[in-house]
Amino acid sequence: VHFHRTSFRIFLPPSLHSFIKTYCGHVRLQHLSGNHKFDTWGGHLLLLHSEGNYLGKTMGGNIEVAHCQGNIELSTFGGKVTVSDNEGSIRADTKGGNVIIHNHKGKINGSTWGGNIEATNITGDLECSTSGGNVRLRHLNGNIGASTRGGNITAEVTSIHQYSWFDTSGGNIKVALPLHQGLDLEVVAGRVRHPRFQDFNGYSSRSNLRGKLNGGGPNV
Repeated sequence: VHFHRTSFRIFLPPSLHSFIKTYCGHVRLQHLSGNHKFDTWGGHLLLLHSEGNYLGKTMGGNIEVAHCQGNIELSTFGGKVTVSDNEGSIRADTKGGNVIIHNHKGKINGSTWGGNIEATNITGDLECSTSGGNVRLRHLNGNIGASTRGGNITAEVTSIHQYSWFDTSGGNIKVALPLHQGLDLEVVAGRVRHPRFQDFNGYSSRSNLRGKLNGGGPNV
C-alpha cells in the first residue's frame, strides 16, 4: 500500500503481512499479528494491541507503542518515543526527542541523541543511551545498561540478574542498589559515596570502590 496524499482506513485479516508507506500522514496499526513494515516522512507512528514483527520509521513524528508483543524496531529523527505495557524485544531510537518507557517485560533498547530517558517497571534487559540528556530509571528487575555523555543518571534497582552498568562523561550517578543481594562492585568517579556495608570484602577509597558485597554476585 503506497499513498501520497489521501488518508485511508483499511481493515485487514489479523495475520496478513503488510508494507505501508505514506509521505505526509500518520500510520496507525492496531489489533494485528504477522510481519509489518511501515514508513512515513512526516507523520506519527502508532502501534497498539498487536503482536508479531514490526519495523517502522518516520522522519519527524512521534512514536507510540502500547499493549503489544513481539519483535519491534522503530525510529524517528526528531519526535518523542513512548513505549508502555508491552512484552518482547523492542528497539526505539530518536535523534532528538525524549524516550519514555513504562511496564515492559522482555528486552528493550532506547536511545536518543539529545533528549532525556525515563523508564519505570522493567523486568528483563534494559539498555538506554543519550548523548546529552538525563536518565531516570525506577523499579528495575534484570540486566541494566545506561549511559549519557553529559547528563545525570538516577536509578532505583530492585534486583539484578547478571549485570548492571551506569556511565556518564560529565554528570553525576546516583543508584539505589539491592544491598541485601550479593554483588561484585566496581565503581570509579571523582568522588564515591556509599552507605556502611555489613559484609564487604575489597578496596574502598575516595574515588574508587572494588570488591564483593555479601559474598559477590552480579557485576555492577
